[in-house]
Amino acid sequence: MKTFLMTTITAALCWTPAMGFASGGTDSASAAVPEMAHVPGGDFLMGDDEGGEDQSPARLVYVSSFYMDIHETTVAGYQNCVAAGVCRKPMRATRKSAPDLPVTGISQADASTYCRWAGKRLPTEAEWEKAARGPDGRKYPWGNEDPDCTRANFDACGGKLKPVGSHPAGVSPYGIHDMAGNAREFAADWYADDYYRNAPGSDPQGPESGRFHVLRGAGYRFGANMQKASMRWRGVLNLQYTDFGMRCASSFPPAVRMEPAMRPAPVQSRDTSKPPDDMVRIPAGEFTMGSNGPGNDDESPAHKVRLDAFEIDRTEVTNEHYHRCAAAGICRPPLKQDDNLNGPEQPVVGVSYSDAQTYCAWVGKRLPTEAEWEKAARGVDERRYPWGDLPPDCRLVNAESCDGVTKPAGSHPAGASPYGVLDLVGNAREFVNDWYGRDYYQSSPAVNPPGPEKGAYNVLRGSSWRFPLHLQTTTIRWQGVTNLQYQDFGFRCAR
Repeated sequence: MKTFLMTTITAALCWTPAMGFASGGTDSASAAVPEMAHVPGGDFLMGDDEGGEDQSPARLVYVSSFYMDIHETTVAGYQNCVAAGVCRKPMRATRKSAPDLPVTGISQADASTYCRWAGKRLPTEAEWEKAARGPDGRKYPWGNEDPDCTRANFDACGGKLKPVGSHPAGVSPYGIHDMAGNAREFAADWYADDYYRNAPGSDPQGPESGRFHVLRGAGYRFGANMQKASMRWRGVLNLQYTDFGMRCASSFPPAVRMEPAMRPAPVQSRDTSKPPDDMVRIPAGEFTMGSNGPGNDDESPAHKVRLDAFEIDRTEVTNEHYHRCAAAGICRPPLKQDDNLNGPEQPVVGVSYSDAQTYCAWVGKRLPTEAEWEKAARGVDERRYPWGDLPPDCRLVNAESCDGVTKPAGSHPAGASPYGVLDLVGNAREFVNDWYGRDYYQSSPAVNPPGPEKGAYNVLRGSSWRFPLHLQTTTIRWQGVTNLQYQDFGFRCAR
């Protein structure tokens, strides 16, 4: 370690911060892409043995060359994405913020959507930390001197956000601003408090799955002692919070990427009558499917299943999205329902298996298999509910004892699955692709099971708002007639 520090300190003496690479100007109301700094490939010291347990052990990590936004994404820049119909609005409390403040009140899913729209991506946790501290092992972006209000915006410096770039004395070795103070920033990685103990030594990508995502830096709400470049936080995937912000990264120089103004947004690159994608990737691998009890006989035996990687919709298909298909003359209108179930953001219900299949084909997807649905719901740790093994309540799931109607899709972020998929129990029962077989688990294939070859009924998974809390498990199975529309039958798509 001493040899490493001497080498990198010597290198730092001969090194000057990288210039920002202009990519359509600064992040203002007229340009969504801020300047970017080049961070060269190489080793750096990641973590802190004197920090929290999730920051240790400190170790050498190699990160390939990349580019990082010099400033946090601003309110003005993010609003361009909202105006394009791609990004979700920030939480209400932050919507009237000044245009040159960092955007806050967003979720990790919002941040990821914005970066993709801008032709970039979220940085990995390792990229973020290297951009913040450089190759010399410094504690803070500016060096090892204690924080003060000329270098960072923390709790003793006014108690509110400041315009991006207001602390030039606090820039990182690569000329990047506000990597301490102002907003906490989302990274691409899932969070695990012990990840550093066995993480790869080269370009670590974070755990394959999890319940939380990583945030880095410490916002204006936190003290000077928490502004270290190694500080880590965790946030629920779809939870918007007052000091959650972001900046983007890219593996390529800005000159070889197209700015949003020069290219259509993703939602505009295909038929705009169809809804935008918001899907979650589920990695390939083995999980335990079914249950040996408690539960119904058709849930047993519990057995190991291996699946290929796939993607699944983060939320159930909504009334708004399904009605676009009906308006196009492709999908059959759903069952006429009580007006309390017809809000545009509520999940569509009153559909049949055939209706669900038609919609998914229309958007270029398919229904998930029963095995895919269950892996997306419970992950690899055999959890009883998507959120874990805690008993269900109305904070986690929309069940019979809650509101008595469906809620807007994504209303229960605390009940997300380990992959961040929402409403896999509660709200609507969901069709999957398989025929139903009561004893299918007793002889089903161990790899990518497709369900029985034929049957009289199709499978539905999850339990809806009409069923009690104790039935909101990841293993419960239902059956529905192929062309029967029923009041709590809904769905989501996969590919």
